[in-house]
Amino acid sequence: MKKFSVIVGALFLSFSILSACNSSGGEKGKSEGNDNKATTSSGEFKDQTNLKIGETAKVESTIGKYEITINSVKMKDEIGGEASQLDHFFVTEISLKNIGDQPIDALDTIGILELTEDLKGSGYSDVSESVKVSNPFSGEIKPDQTVTGEAVFEGLDSNENYIRISPGLIAAKGVKNKAIWKFEKAEAK
Repeated sequence: MKKFSVIVGALFLSFSILSACNSSGGEKGKSEGNDNKATTSSGEFKDQTNLKIGETAKVESTIGKYEITINSVKMKDEIGGEASQLDHFFVTEISLKNIGDQPIDALDTIGILELTEDLKGSGYSDVSESVKVSNPFSGEIKPDQTVTGEAVFEGLDSNENYIRISPGLIAAKGVKNKAIWKFEKAEAK
């Protein structure tokens, strides 16, 4: 399972880099992931780009259909005595509900998310396997089952932050619709 997660992470990074390279150079090269108002949905669910903490997005990807609810975000400078390599850790409680007809891997669903302070820039993926998390995601989520756990992102100090589906995965058609949650620094305490 760890090898699979590493492979998914490497693919995610590759697609993000390719997407970033493709976004330069005039109007024709505008990246869909950089335009918050663009409609990119190629699946059953529409883009959901104005979500707040506590709200749910329906997502369709190559692994299945599921709902993601960002329940809360807590900003911490360290976890278990380990300091963030950036400005802060963002401990994020997330609920996942499998609304498809096949079991899905909990870590794969979390792997599509990233934190960013700039929707036109790159983001930071979940690092919960590297730090001590009190309620980590693991195992399969059966159809109609909901699980709640924690993902941990590292990020920069900013008044506004976003948790979003990686634009690189959307560009590569690994995920069929956008979801973006916006939160203020004051909400993450």
